[in-house]
Amino acid sequence: MWPVHHIIATDVFKEDREEDIDEAWTNTVLQPCRDIVKRFLKCDRHNIIIEDKMNTFINNEEFNKKKVIFIMGATGTGKSRLSVDVATHFRGEIINSDKMQVYKGLEIVTNKITHTEKQGVRHYLLGEIEPDSDFTAEDFCLQAVVYIEKILKTQRVPIIVGGSNSYIEKLVEDPVFMFKYRYNSCFIWIDVEQSVLNRRVDMRVDQLVKAGLVDEVQHIFIPDADYTKGIRRSIGVPEMDRYLREETNIDGDDESKQMIRQASITSIKRNTHKMNTFINNEEFNKKKVIFIMSATGTGKSRLSVDVATHFRGEIINSNKMQVYKGLEIVTNKITHTEKQGVRHYLLGKIEPDSDFTAEDFCLQAVVYIEKILKTQRVPIIVGESN
Repeated sequence: MWPVHHIIATDVFKEDREEDIDEAWTNTVLQPCRDIVKRFLKCDRHNIIIEDKMNTFINNEEFNKKKVIFIMGATGTGKSRLSVDVATHFRGEIINSDKMQVYKGLEIVTNKITHTEKQGVRHYLLGEIEPDSDFTAEDFCLQAVVYIEKILKTQRVPIIVGGSNSYIEKLVEDPVFMFKYRYNSCFIWIDVEQSVLNRRVDMRVDQLVKAGLVDEVQHIFIPDADYTKGIRRSIGVPEMDRYLREETNIDGDDESKQMIRQASITSIKRNTHKMNTFINNEEFNKKKVIFIMSATGTGKSRLSVDVATHFRGEIINSNKMQVYKGLEIVTNKITHTEKQGVRHYLLGKIEPDSDFTAEDFCLQAVVYIEKILKTQRVPIIVGESN
């Protein structure tokens, strides 16, 4: 889907962790994330000697795009905390992309970030939508683009945070919104090993119950409610249905009610585990492709060979002129010696008088990507033809 920076946060939440959790968070999650964002926001164009109009165009095309940061991960991995940390450090504002937190109400059930936890950082699409509305991925995209532009106009950084990948995928991939054309994106994914995450989720559900989760659901309880629409889809609402029905039964005994209550809480934990497993599998089961891009003369070919030899990769050329046969010197094709035995595709393969379009490249590239992946190697696409 997109190039993603993975930050492994498992050690932060382990039971046998020796250091203070705040110290562990800073060292393991916050500082690496700050380094990633700093590199992303920094305009490296000034570190490149611009010698011709083509390089100027390529660098302007890349660096003049508006920048947007995405922070993603499963429930309980610390996305909200990290997004606030990043926003305070880099003058950002946050757009929520959690499907249930966009709705008004159920602050405890949906585990919305509190006023104190926000630390003065402005949040958008957090508790804004009427709870019975059917807020679609398209609705999210339309709202998100408006808020992105609003944030950028104040010279701040838009940070989109949440676990609802379908919203983010629609925003980034749907050609209607032209997101890739208009914006440069940095995707950060917080990883926590599944068993550690499950234990953390269980603890958090217990905390939410103590904070009033059951009472909160009871306030919106309707016996014939539609659990497929709006905020009632939130994990924690359908699971409490049986208990709340039993609670209104004056003939029921307290012990039976408590057993049903505990079973409902267990269901909340189990369904959150399932959702997190799905989210993590959705991310990790994707095939991985590396892109190396920049202006002419910046060392892409050398770097791509270094990466390929180190990580068992094969290279797909995306330079518009190097795809053609001939003119090895003029187009500055990598030499046989410089390839160091690494296989290259789409390098000097196309007839010189052909009109090889972007669509032609895509069709060929997908074939080569799958071919490379079948050999358990890593596809590396390299070139400046953005």
